[in-house]
Amino acid sequence: MSALSTVVRALNRWRREPSLSRSFAVLSLLLGTLFAVVNPPLGVNDEFRHWSRAFELSDGRMTARGPGYGFVQAHVVPAGYGEYIKRYEPLWYQPKQRVKLRVLAHDLASPASEQQRIHIKGGAGGYNFVPYVPAICGIWLARLLCLPFLWHLYLARLASVVFCSLLSALAVRQSGRFQWTLALVGLMPMVLTQIGGVSADGVTTALGLVFFALLAKGLQSRGELTRRDELQLLVIAVLMSLCKPIYVLNALAIPAMGLSGDAAARKRSGRLGLLALAFGAAAAICWATVNRSAQSIYVFSPETQIAWMKSHPFSLIAVAWRTVVYKGSGWVIQLVGVRDTMAGQARLIVIGAVVLYLVLLVIVSRGVLRSVHQSSVWRGLSVGVLVGTFVATGGAAALAMYLYFNPVGARSVSGIQGRYFHPEFPALLLAASFYGRPVLARWLLKDNGKRVLVAVVLLNLACASATVGRYYVSPKVEWPY
Repeated sequence: MSALSTVVRALNRWRREPSLSRSFAVLSLLLGTLFAVVNPPLGVNDEFRHWSRAFELSDGRMTARGPGYGFVQAHVVPAGYGEYIKRYEPLWYQPKQRVKLRVLAHDLASPASEQQRIHIKGGAGGYNFVPYVPAICGIWLARLLCLPFLWHLYLARLASVVFCSLLSALAVRQSGRFQWTLALVGLMPMVLTQIGGVSADGVTTALGLVFFALLAKGLQSRGELTRRDELQLLVIAVLMSLCKPIYVLNALAIPAMGLSGDAAARKRSGRLGLLALAFGAAAAICWATVNRSAQSIYVFSPETQIAWMKSHPFSLIAVAWRTVVYKGSGWVIQLVGVRDTMAGQARLIVIGAVVLYLVLLVIVSRGVLRSVHQSSVWRGLSVGVLVGTFVATGGAAALAMYLYFNPVGARSVSGIQGRYFHPEFPALLLAASFYGRPVLARWLLKDNGKRVLVAVVLLNLACASATVGRYYVSPKVEWPY
């Protein structure tokens, strides 16, 4: 009873005291649920692949099926999964397709039978269980209650919203003066779309927020983190590398927090960064070895691409330039606002919401950690480390896409999407926090930041309206998304 009374007192204190982490958790849960509902089945990026992989994992199949069954990579799922994938997958790549509410209601009430299993085309076989923990729990609950197959998807979505919202709220709570920046990153419409879907991106992004919250905490304490915080950083680095190996490079940012301290702090943070990089890389390599039977779904040869790159070294500069110039604006829209297939169709509502959201992010970030560095030299080095980490992580992702997803000698990199930058995006905002004065931010954040939170809600509703227009309004109606 004493333990129960302690929990009750803690909950009452949390309810009474004004707290950004509390407001964030509530908004993330509500807005994440909104996006989980308005996005149609399989309407989140690559959701049909991740849904199939999550079911396999919930069924106890830890490693993916390799080649066979007519596919480069196959997932084993109930026959009903295959029927719904054929029905709803065309929604996201055929612009004139719309959700038929009568059919959706029928599918939500149709009984499910798992007796017949089929092999379907894979694509998420390289992932382990870490990014799918909430989705697996949702599917387990749906299977326990013998619910129709579409409820497997929706309960997996809702479980992801709860898990990622609480994890992100933890990040906001422990990030000190950087909390408003992380809160706004966690409430970006595209982040909420991903946590409100069955995907590997939602959990990865939430882990990224915790990672940079600890990094911001270390910066504010001039590299003097507790042993517990250092252990958390190491664990987060390993978990992020297990979600997507490329994000182990975020560990390159860890030494930045020791640059504002003494020589011992710099040495300690540098050693911590090396440990995080080593442990994360080791975890990713171990999983790749265990799951080596899973074949890439991409048809291009990385060996041939590497040979072309060696023979045309200066062409890579032109490839990088064309990629950023021609596709950079689309990445920004996908980073903040809407999914990849809608970015090219975005009009007044989404573009306006994205621009205003970025302005808010810059305002609440600029200058909040200005007092951390007394020396402009150390400040410049910290900014260099943070920006370099962002560039290294993004560049490594682009290189991987160029090797595996692009024909030999492609003039630009195809396949990169804005959501890939979510886990390292706070590095840029941390760099911005060292410069300027937060005068406008202080005015916006008066009264516990009600102005900012209202703006965030309105901008999210604007992007949600674009989703409604795309999937539910007749294509004959001119919808300003």
